[in-house]
Amino acid sequence: MIQHDPWNQLRRVTNARIALGRSGGSLPTRELLDFRLAHAQARDAVLAEFDADTLSEALRPLGVGVLSAASAARDRTEYLRRPDLGRRLAHAWRIHLLERAATVGPTCDLVIVISDGLSTLAANTQVSPLLYILLPLLAAAGWRVAPLVVVRLARVAIQDEIGEIFGAKLSLMLLGERPGLGNADSLGAYFTHSPAPGKTDADRNCLSNIRPDGLAPEAAARKLFYLLERAHELRLSGVALKDDSQALSPQPPHTTSPHHVQGQHDPVTSKAISPRINLAETQSFSGACSSLPSALLWPSSSSQSLAPTSPVPPSTSTCLHPCCPHESHSRKHSGCPHH
Repeated sequence: MIQHDPWNQLRRVTNARIALGRSGGSLPTRELLDFRLAHAQARDAVLAEFDADTLSEALRPLGVGVLSAASAARDRTEYLRRPDLGRRLAHAWRIHLLERAATVGPTCDLVIVISDGLSTLAANTQVSPLLYILLPLLAAAGWRVAPLVVVRLARVAIQDEIGEIFGAKLSLMLLGERPGLGNADSLGAYFTHSPAPGKTDADRNCLSNIRPDGLAPEAAARKLFYLLERAHELRLSGVALKDDSQALSPQPPHTTSPHHVQGQHDPVTSKAISPRINLAETQSFSGACSSLPSALLWPSSSSQSLAPTSPVPPSTSTCLHPCCPHESHSRKHSGCPHH
């Protein structure tokens, strides 16, 4: 017989593994099997081979041209063990891109680099829907876009080398993020102004968790277009670029409902912020709150609600991932895809 946790209703607003219940002294069989399935899907996303040719063919109708390349990593095993090799082009492919860049022109506004990264599934499923909206927006605004470059086994920093090769004012990197247990199809988008080898994470902006159950590709495309326009206008990116798109658009009435909180983004990193709910002010959970220990309820009052800029709960872990674009790796934050 399964014993349900008193906060079981909270599962309606999150796909996190909370309130799993128990059967005797163990997890219920369903929850254990679900965990194993999610772990297998995450492993598959990391280890699956990237069919770059199929993706390239799917992108050709966009009309900007598609080029192929590969990093210095010889295979996926080396790519996972040697991150540094994924940050630079193989010598032969560098020569190939230099030759092709000579036919494009002296400068371009943007070069878009696509790679499998740590989730082949994300590259195969999220890149096309995003670009089929983003590229028409850029064309209508008069952007000069270099041919798309599909790179096998690449890391984020390879965009700097490719951006320099094409003389691009901005480079945009689309690649699969490290999968979590339940989101193996998450795509990350990183852009840098004046790309060149030696750029650091502080020089980039990141839009993460791009997937249907996170930041939808269509919404991500419009957000990226706005941010790229701002970066082009201000001639900067990274921590100096602020996302003020929320301030420029009409805001919904203030509420603690999760439907009015989700979809907002950190003004510095452009990362999606996870929704936070004021349990004490949410009527639909009044029954659950009465049975929760007070230590589990976040501080609140009738005149104060948890906005996206509220301090994160003490349980949030510290991000030490080397690719995290936050100003300080010791800063605690939520919504980090590297956890």
